[in-house]
Amino acid sequence: MSYLSKKQTRKLSMRSGLSLVSLVLLAWLSIPPAQGAWDWGYALPINATNYPRAPDGASKYSVNTAYEVTQPVQQGQTLRFKVLIPPGVSSAKISAQSNSWQCAPDITDAAGNIIVPKSERCPIMDGFDHDQGEFCSHNPTAVNPSPCGGGTYIYPQDLHTVTARLLDILYPTESDSPNVVTQSRYAYFVLYQQPQALDKFAFTSNLGISFGISNVGLYNQWIDRGSPVPSNDNILTIAAATNNGTVTSNPSGISCGHGGTLCSASYTTGSRVTLTATAADGFAFASWGGHCAGATNPVTLYRR
Repeated sequence: MSYLSKKQTRKLSMRSGLSLVSLVLLAWLSIPPAQGAWDWGYALPINATNYPRAPDGASKYSVNTAYEVTQPVQQGQTLRFKVLIPPGVSSAKISAQSNSWQCAPDITDAAGNIIVPKSERCPIMDGFDHDQGEFCSHNPTAVNPSPCGGGTYIYPQDLHTVTARLLDILYPTESDSPNVVTQSRYAYFVLYQQPQALDKFAFTSNLGISFGISNVGLYNQWIDRGSPVPSNDNILTIAAATNNGTVTSNPSGISCGHGGTLCSASYTTGSRVTLTATAADGFAFASWGGHCAGATNPVTLYRR
């Protein structure tokens, strides 16, 4: 990345036949939430040590597992599940039931005018096969296109309501997502209990995760290696160098320059990382270098 002044320039670079369908149901378990920017963030304990090996010679295989989530989501709070998608998977879904899906009625005034619409009084949710960043409760507008500042965010407009049984896709969710996962990666399910909802949100059934596996050999290789998390081949490493400004990232990890010493960070497959360059007084942003050459500021990197 370059900053221009009359005296010097500094750059940032980035390094960066027979069809056999088996169904296995694993016992559910309760998971404590991880701490983070999301009010409730769960990393589901999915790995090669607690998933079954597919029969040799099978051309297709499916795995279902269930998890109990007992913690309610209060009004105005967010929930995120982080799900490891094994190699060989061509589809992944999440399912659940709740007596809290239904939206509360419109709030109206004495004349019958809608003050708070029904759409703002229910939980909203969706699945993503990549990291969408943090949650911003304010939708962008023409007047305020970045209501939560620079970076990558999930907004309420990106989510949808559920009025019956939940069945959302975790993979694939992008038009350019590979047909078959070749290296383990993460997918995400997010939920927002809107502030105008009648009450807290809670699941009334176990949370179900199902995988459709179309490359059984690839999946079994992952099982046999006992690989619980994405390998280093799936890591995006960003290195920043600057003397005349700062470089920060969203999600967090990089804060480099002018007192910031976090100049390198790694992100797993499926991550979207936005880098923002801020010039020091007397300087102006000129350009990114390395693989980001020609990009605008901020720049978003996507590790597939």
